[in-house]
Amino acid sequence: MRCWFLFLVFYCDFCAPLLCDALQLKVAPLIGGPAWLPLHVKVVVENDHTWDFVPLNATSPSTLKSLVTLHSVPGEIRYYRQKKKASDDAIISPTIRRAQEFVNAYTDRDLNLIRNNCWTFALMLYWHLLRSDGEDNFDMQ
Repeated sequence: MRCWFLFLVFYCDFCAPLLCDALQLKVAPLIGGPAWLPLHVKVVVENDHTWDFVPLNATSPSTLKSLVTLHSVPGEIRYYRQKKKASDDAIISPTIRRAQEFVNAYTDRDLNLIRNNCWTFALMLYWHLLRSDGEDNFDMQ
């Protein structure tokens, strides 16, 4: 298990940007977690737009208990920008538009550590954006 995690961290930091400069997977600490343990992943598009999938009330003891016992909790997809400029609002690239469409179609908002978590969300969004034909042949649920 530890080797798989190290591979994913290595892939996100070093290999993923080689596939597409405008698209990156970034690892980060969990909300309220130690900085030295990057278990969370985000999708960064064009070095400015970021999406991730997190539990609502991530630091609540009841949320943590549910997650540790492998139960689902309500989740949310967060979107934020690193550097917002007023002139950028009128310009939406095709990649950003495709990411927004993916998020709107992502209906399973219950976070579960086994079947629907930040990694599954990020990898599905990443794959969706890498595809050149714009058609995905997988179920987003």
